Amino acid sequence: HPDFADGWGALSMSYSTAARHASLAEAPGLRARARAAARTALALDRHNPLAMVGLSMSRPLMGNWLQTERALRTAL
Repeated sequence: HPDFADGWGALSMSYSTAARHASLAEAPGLRARARAAARTALALDRHNPLAMVGLSMSRPLMGNWLQTERALRTAL
């Protein structure tokens, strides 16, 4: 369903998770897909927590702890 925000948010989380385990060459593309899926989810539901988590997870872990924690608290 193209208008199902939770589905887009979950897809964003999946791409973000895959990016963390992908090769250095593949990770940027997966992160970009995660952000695109999250944007679609947020366009459908601007408070979609799955999209918020997907966006926070799409950032590299190192150097983004505080920003990620804030995003996850907002999603909760």
